[in-house]
Amino acid sequence: MCEKYYDVSPYGYCNNNLMRFIDPSGMNYTDYRNDKGELLFKTSDGISDIIIVRDPDVAALEKKGEKLEEEGKLNDPQANKEVLYPLGKDITEYKNSYKTGNDNVDNGYVIGYDVTYNGKSGIATTIWMHIQGVSDEGAQILGGYHIGKSEGQIDRIQGRINRLEPFKGLKNNEPLIKFEK
Repeated sequence: MCEKYYDVSPYGYCNNNLMRFIDPSGMNYTDYRNDKGELLFKTSDGISDIIIVRDPDVAALEKKGEKLEEEGKLNDPQANKEVLYPLGKDITEYKNSYKTGNDNVDNGYVIGYDVTYNGKSGIATTIWMHIQGVSDEGAQILGGYHIGKSEGQIDRIQGRINRLEPFKGLKNNEPLIKFEK
């Protein structure tokens, strides 16, 4: 079977030649992308990062990138780290900074026969609650629920990349910002 499917290997992505097909020139690119996952521009600085820039900061990124291009430093890793990186976040930092839940107690409702069936109060809610304790009247006191994003629903609705799985949302487009050379 190996003779028949010799080309199927873990190194198929680089045609079984790691040295030749993985960055043969040593010029890794740094991608600057907006929060929709669209490519803004690339630099050949050898760092190979993906920087996500929020939409309000794209104009500043373009202006600073033009200045670096005029100075001939657009592909300089040190200049990029000092000037362009602070305008965005590395994609892994972007993912890790996302709020996915809150373990604090956010709400509490008193429930039980005396409170609800006697007409004093009736709250119908479908929130995943945690039992915190039992009061003297026998009513259970519930408090706290988890809040947060799941599966990037808000990101999808707003047209942004899914911050929980940002690599899946990167688009393969022509650079939106082109510098004059």
